[in-house]
Amino acid sequence: YIGAAYMFTSASEGWGRTRLQVTGASSTSIYGYGASVLLADDFFAIGHPNEFQDLAYENTGNAQGVIFTYNYGETDGNNYVQILTSSHRGNASYPGFGTAMAYDYKNRLLITSQATSPERVEVFASSSTKGWNVTQTIINPAGATTRFGQSLDCYDDYLIIGSHRSGSGFSGAAYIYKYAGSQYSLEELIEGTVSNQELGRSVSITSGSINGVTAAIGSELDNDEGMDGMVYIYHSSSANGWTAGTTLKSISTNMSAGKNSYGLAVYIDQDNLAVGSYEENTKGRTYIYEPKINPPKETDPIFRFASRGVFNLRLQEPGNSYRTFVGNQKK
Repeated sequence: YIGAAYMFTSASEGWGRTRLQVTGASSTSIYGYGASVLLADDFFAIGHPNEFQDLAYENTGNAQGVIFTYNYGETDGNNYVQILTSSHRGNASYPGFGTAMAYDYKNRLLITSQATSPERVEVFASSSTKGWNVTQTIINPAGATTRFGQSLDCYDDYLIIGSHRSGSGFSGAAYIYKYAGSQYSLEELIEGTVSNQELGRSVSITSGSINGVTAAIGSELDNDEGMDGMVYIYHSSSANGWTAGTTLKSISTNMSAGKNSYGLAVYIDQDNLAVGSYEENTKGRTYIYEPKINPPKETDPIFRFASRGVFNLRLQEPGNSYRTFVGNQKK
């Protein structure tokens, strides 16, 4: 079981589906292809963070996770353009490169590498002659194994990285970086305040016409009301820096196993926000918020629908058709 990824493309006749899978792996390879996916302007990428054996693909050896890049229109997972591997390989029994990735549309591809300690996020840039190469490595400031980079997102020159197992008793944290000159530098650290809060389990960042630069930070185990989970909204301004905004939570008290896991995943795009509530009503639920004039309130999602919540969700419009990846781990 190596895994697979499905691309859905919209056209005049409806949505079409393409299944991609790699078959050139060594016999000792394990599942993981498709664990992370990314849609960019002129390419897409599929992660295989569990691949740590010698690869039959390009004989990279002890890769501890790889990223496959593809051109749009490709239907065969073996016809990749390039395989990306971490430049910092550690214990081959601890894979993790490609756990998460993000793209800023300024030729910067960011990939989490949890195959080493401390964990890190590697910044890749592409050139016409050399393809993708590492230009910066962002080391986990905590210097330990705290799930740094298991969630990350970027927009324009901003990057947000979750580290939900950091702090005292896994209170969690989120690191916000800004790109200037030739590298990302830490601009803000947002930390959890209580044990087992796991702030930073999911993160997303954007800039909208109503609220400006905005970050959403999920805390699925926030025990404010019995492990319902919370999502914290932060805004940035030149006058005040990063300040706390609205706090969101589930509107349901029908929890599975004593929790909703609200905030297990978040995705914010312009001024719209999606929040996954994985355990809610036993089937899970996804909330969609639209802020209109003011930031969204905890009781006014536009709509909510039953699902196992958003695990990863991206929408991109290349040309005249829409493509989206949606992850649903227990479907």
